[in-house]
Amino acid sequence: GKEAAMMGFWKKSRLWRAAGVILAAVMLPAAAGCSMQVEPYLVPPKLQGEQLEIQKALDEYVTGTLKMPHYIMKYPKNRGQTSAFIRTSLEVDWITKNMADTEQEPEEVAIAFYQDAAKTGNVHINMLRTVDGDWASVSDVEGLGTDIENVAFGDLDGDGLKEMLIGWNIYNSQEKQLHVYSMRNDTLTPVSTDNLYTEWFLGDVTSSGKDDLVLFRLEGNNRVTARLKTLQDGRMTDGGTVSLDGYIQRFGSMKIGKLADGVNGLYVDATRDANTTITELIYWDKQLYAPFYDPASNATLLTARTSGLASRDIDTDGQVEYPICTRLPGYYETTEPQEYMWLTQWYSWDYAAQQVQAEFYSLVNTTDGYYIRLEDAWKDQVTATYEAQTHTLMVCTAPDGKIGEPFLAVRVTRDGSAAPASASIPDADFKLWYEDEATGTTYRFWYSEDNPFGINDQSPLYMLGLLI
Repeated sequence: GKEAAMMGFWKKSRLWRAAGVILAAVMLPAAAGCSMQVEPYLVPPKLQGEQLEIQKALDEYVTGTLKMPHYIMKYPKNRGQTSAFIRTSLEVDWITKNMADTEQEPEEVAIAFYQDAAKTGNVHINMLRTVDGDWASVSDVEGLGTDIENVAFGDLDGDGLKEMLIGWNIYNSQEKQLHVYSMRNDTLTPVSTDNLYTEWFLGDVTSSGKDDLVLFRLEGNNRVTARLKTLQDGRMTDGGTVSLDGYIQRFGSMKIGKLADGVNGLYVDATRDANTTITELIYWDKQLYAPFYDPASNATLLTARTSGLASRDIDTDGQVEYPICTRLPGYYETTEPQEYMWLTQWYSWDYAAQQVQAEFYSLVNTTDGYYIRLEDAWKDQVTATYEAQTHTLMVCTAPDGKIGEPFLAVRVTRDGSAAPASASIPDADFKLWYEDEATGTTYRFWYSEDNPFGINDQSPLYMLGLLI
């Protein structure tokens, strides 16, 4: 049901555009007679239609109003923003207010980043929108540095209009500075310019119905912090700071989920070293908490694991779980185990009891995008192998801690392709579990009739799940 709903949502392209999420952004090359240049290592696509009109409007402002004869388009480096032009709707709740009339389009703006080609100066930020039916520049400000790290949009004050967040790489690869801009009344106005960070998260951390900002920072001397920032009365204010594992080297995926009524939890995966991944939990309940962190050791040992598997809402219950992985029988001596060699147990945070809650065991196949749920009694009784050529994960018995015979298997095929004749289990023996028509991917399963665990045709209904 969740997968079908997600696919249906993506198909509603008009509503997706209206939601105000960053739209398809296209890097714009110079048209004939224009003096815009592009960074030499990037190749721009050909301009068409409205995108060409936006580029002409920017060029008219920069070369005409500013009298800047030559300029270079600049590019955000991270967060998927690889274009000098980003288009977005200013209104956050446009869909809610206009659900009865989905043919009406929201007003959009375009944000452009450029730099004077004649001298090494700070990047300029230009906001454009349609004026009397034509695109025109309406605001232009000078940024903080010469390199844009990332760009995001969010409603930080809950007024229904988005603010723009820009990260600038001004010191080194870890120390960056965040600017927050209001885009109200066709004017780019700096709201906050003094926020140092290594990574950030933008989302409703405080369950307030608006976006919050969490700034993560590697401060040096084994001090790592997460600071909550909120926008109130036109000013960014501190909502509290918590310490995190002091040995974190790099931040990874961040996911938010419900802990209790009115309490959201932000799960943050991070890398301590080449062999250790941890998960931090951060939540707000009248103050900021990080319950997994142990101040005595300045570390988060509770969630430390050798596998790099990320936390996720594995069972689609609205709560995020984090994984702890141990080696399956038959692979205890393997120095560099592959993903199919791990037994993964999922854990969640019991907010009411203020303690970790063990969930279930599983085999996770990130290559093919699914997991197999295992009974608790199967621990140490089963292991797995993977046939890469046929994309087949086989669950096997584990007599005396060794790899035995397969009794369950899952095979993934794409675009109707069949497994080669050399496959250990013939294609004809597999039964359909799930077919994703949008991608042409088919998931099928097989089980041995005399398997020792009572697996039957109904087992995939509760044993198999997609990684969302």
